[in-house]
Parts: sequence; C-alpha cells; structure tokens
Amino acid sequence: MTDPSSPISKDFPADFEVDMGGKNWEWEAVVLIPFIDEAALMEATAGVDQSSLTQQERHRNQLGDSVIFHHAPASPLANSPTSHTPGSVQQAAFPFPEFPADKPYFQPLLCPGVQLGPNSPPGFPTLYSLPMELGRLDAIGVDVFGRPSRRESMCLKVADGGAHPNVKPGASVGLTMSGDDA
Repeated sequence: MTDPSSPISKDFPADFEVDMGGKNWEWEAVVLIPFIDEAALMEATAGVDQSSLTQQERHRNQLGDSVIFHHAPASPLANSPTSHTPGSVQQAAFPFPEFPADKPYFQPLLCPGVQLGPNSPPGFPTLYSLPMELGRLDAIGVDVFGRPSRRESMCLKVADGGAHPNVKPGASVGLTMSGDDA
C-alpha cells in the first residue's frame, strides 16, 4: 500500500489535505483523500503470493466469526461505577442472520433482547432510568472536549435513594444546552 511502486499507493497517501469547513479541531475536519479504485485494489491483492505472508498476516486476512457483547450482571464488577469494563461484559458467537429474499439489504434493527431507556441494564444508566431532582441553569463551565462551555448548562442532580446501583445519590451531571458551546 505504501510502496511507491505499488499500483495502489496513490489510494493510500502519507500526506493529505483536510477541509476544516469552519471547524476548530483537526479531528472534526473532512479528510480529502481519493476514492479507492476497487478494481485496481482487487487486482493488486490477487497477485500477492500467500506463501510470502506470515502466519499472523494470513490469519488476519481471514473472515472471522461474528460476535455479540452483552452485559454480565453476575460479574463481580457488574455493580461498580466502571461496570462497562471488560470484566462485566461477556462475548458470545453471533450467527449473523441471512438476508430475507424479499429484503436483500441491511436492515437497521436492534438485536433481540436489547434493553433501552428505563429498562437499560446496570452499567448503562440513562436519564430515563435515574431519578432526578429539579434541574437548574447555571454557567458552570462544563468541559466540552477540553474547553469550558461558554453558555449556561442544565445541571441535574441524582435524587437521594436512586434505584440505579451504579450512581451515587447526590451525584451531579452537567448538560450543555447548545451545540455551539465548544
């Protein structure tokens, strides 16, 4: 890909321009790179001698099994404030369903058993599942990507006796009211 003599090296430039489009940070910009010529890429990879690859490279280039990750409430870390750590997540094989003949395309649907909103599992608190006291607007300087917000923020407080095991009663949350704050 990066060898200058490669027929596909133009598709993988080491240096490229970015369009800031009024953004402040480089990670917000649009990267200006060419579209990959799929036919040239397929031709270039077809000519690679598989015996010249390491075992790790051959393994990397194979399709793997689909997996699904889910919260493991029996885990000792399940009720900790950091319950989204690897110890509270289980991984299982996921047989990817075939596309039905009448809908042979991706359908953006949630997997069976996904719980959202007030039914979200421990470790994934939402504003639906946390009891809140009355909020207030205040200029508290919520950290927005390393910079304090310039406008007022909605300050929420988790009610005492909150039922969610991962949030301490009285914890405060600041939500910026406008996307123009950063």
